[in-house]
Amino acid sequence: MNLSKPIGPEFRAFDFTHDRRTYEVFRGGSGSAVLVLHEIPGLHPGVIDFARRLIAVGYTVYLPSLYGRPAAPANGREILRSIVQVCVTREFTKLADRTSPVVGWLRALAARRPTVSVAVPGSAWSGCASPEVSRWQQLSNPQSSRPS
Repeated sequence: MNLSKPIGPEFRAFDFTHDRRTYEVFRGGSGSAVLVLHEIPGLHPGVIDFARRLIAVGYTVYLPSLYGRPAAPANGREILRSIVQVCVTREFTKLADRTSPVVGWLRALAARRPTVSVAVPGSAWSGCASPEVSRWQQLSNPQSSRPS
């Protein structure tokens, strides 16, 4: 993963690997953990601002960058780039009764903390993951919503 694009001084980037899949994760804040799953086109400024609001009220926020370019604007070009990336990546495809491998990766990331809440701010890909994510036993308060 490329750790060269910071998204803000309040976040520390690290790579997290599980089951041979590695994604960049941004962590910020202190307190109870919240895993924020982004929508297409990725960790755009609106999602990052949402995470900053969570940090401001006392949470530790984990922002995995699953596709797209962190901090890139949510414009037509970035949306198209992300759609192409998601469509050609089999790990985001859920077939029949199989869980997508990225859900296992997210579960392993969440398991780093004994209790974690999950925020799914969007209705695109992340909304598709939220039903599976909400069944994780370590979650204290699964939420799926679209921030305003």
